[in-house]
Amino acid sequence: RARASDCVSSKATNKQTNMAGRLNLFQESNQPTCCGMPIQPPDRKRILFLVVVTLEILVILGLTCWTIQDIHFPLTDKTRYELSYALIIIINGLFNLYFVFHGVLRERREELWAFFVASLLVLAYTGYEYFVSCRDDQECLARFIFAAILQPFNIGFGIHIIEGMAWLAYRIGGADEHVQALYSQHCAFISICKVDFQCATTLVILGSCSGVLSENAVIMSVLGLWISVWWLALASYASRHEHTWLMYLFFLGAVLEPAYIVYKMVDISNDWDKYEQLTSYPLLVLGAVALALRLVVVALGYRVFQAFGRGLKAHLLNEPQAASLLPRSA
Repeated sequence: RARASDCVSSKATNKQTNMAGRLNLFQESNQPTCCGMPIQPPDRKRILFLVVVTLEILVILGLTCWTIQDIHFPLTDKTRYELSYALIIIINGLFNLYFVFHGVLRERREELWAFFVASLLVLAYTGYEYFVSCRDDQECLARFIFAAILQPFNIGFGIHIIEGMAWLAYRIGGADEHVQALYSQHCAFISICKVDFQCATTLVILGSCSGVLSENAVIMSVLGLWISVWWLALASYASRHEHTWLMYLFFLGAVLEPAYIVYKMVDISNDWDKYEQLTSYPLLVLGAVALALRLVVVALGYRVFQAFGRGLKAHLLNEPQAASLLPRSA
């Protein structure tokens, strides 16, 4: 009887295992992906949010491009200022599109918060350009009003969407709350690195257009952008694969942007008349913000580095294959 009971129990266990495996395969086959990464199919609320935000950004970008076409070369102090702010609005608008789509489809709460901040920055840029100096008042005013009236929708409806996000964290960590917490910490680190890259790009544009655009300034700008791209890629790869030596290289590279900011601030203070004041004041303010932001990046990076070896790596690297919503036993 004992043998018969064990045989029945074994058959029942195998049957449950086979059913769970078939369920996992069914879920994997029906799980939509984008670029090899699983995404959460948007519901009607998220589709509405994506459509409204996309139209808002496209209108702002269209008005900005319309302003750029009227700028003629060689640049004067006035047109250099207008070109710099037009480029900043375009760059930040593209970042907004990335943050909102990646945040909604990949359920990255931190990137939607980054979208809120970036959206407010675009509003600040358009408002500063209109109230301080604007060659075409009608276009600048239309761009500023359009960016302002949709901010309550962006933030209010976006927060409502954030409150409904829980699928991907559960999918990555299963029922393990510890792994879910590590995953949220990892996402926060990568998101703040992207915001830091956005800030660095804006700083390079302001730094290049605030004074005389010499050959050295062009070389430093291109080099700064190239280093920022590689630093962001390094942060993503090293933290995802828990590569210790690459994280050390990441921390060493964290001093490059602050060094550039300090150099630019000293250069402005030593020869203030050489720089256009309409871009120099924002450059100093944004430089201070970038220094504070870099401290936050390093602090979060250290927390992620301390969490190496605690089980998150296996869940992250197996993410495209592990589509089961069942609690994980490993």
